[in-house]
Amino acid sequence: MLIHYSPIAMAEQITPGAAVPAGASPSGDAPFGLIWLSSKEEISSDAVVLEAIDDQTFGQTYAATKVPKVLADQQSTFLSFGFDNRLIRIAAIGKSNDNDHYGSSIRARYNDLQRILESKYGKPIKRVDSTDKYYSGDDYAIGLSSNKNFLASMYHATSITISLRGTANGTSTAWVIIFEHDSGMADLEQHKKAKEKETL
Repeated sequence: MLIHYSPIAMAEQITPGAAVPAGASPSGDAPFGLIWLSSKEEISSDAVVLEAIDDQTFGQTYAATKVPKVLADQQSTFLSFGFDNRLIRIAAIGKSNDNDHYGSSIRARYNDLQRILESKYGKPIKRVDSTDKYYSGDDYAIGLSSNKNFLASMYHATSITISLRGTANGTSTAWVIIFEHDSGMADLEQHKKAKEKETL
């Protein structure tokens, strides 16, 4: 479920933040030592191990291990190549914080990651930090899990959109960071529309 989460969809849920900053990311460089628009063969040749998953929401998608660079608490990495074999989306998921009822662990780590992203990409263009009055205190994680509480921010740099979110499954929390290549994602949507037209 976590890899289905999209920064574009998040924009409908959260309130505007600061203006879009000048681009901070080189056009070809992707996070974790990867290169945007690389083919899966090119990425595999760099010792990254790709295992296909049964999900084509973002085209051909793989669980990736032996990625060149990862965060210390990064549990999983998913790479999506659209339908034309170009890297257009990277989703990273942090290790689970078990029994994080109050959300103290996820909030602390979220704040750390937020500072890092802001230092590289500028202030968020969208952000939300809201707690439902019925899901505060030791029910905070349950609120995240049931989409009653929200902890998220979105950033934009030259050619890419980045989102950071705190998530939960019951009382276990984790962070999710998603990077999307703007033109690559636009091509993906065009492909989907063309396929729908052919189908109908």
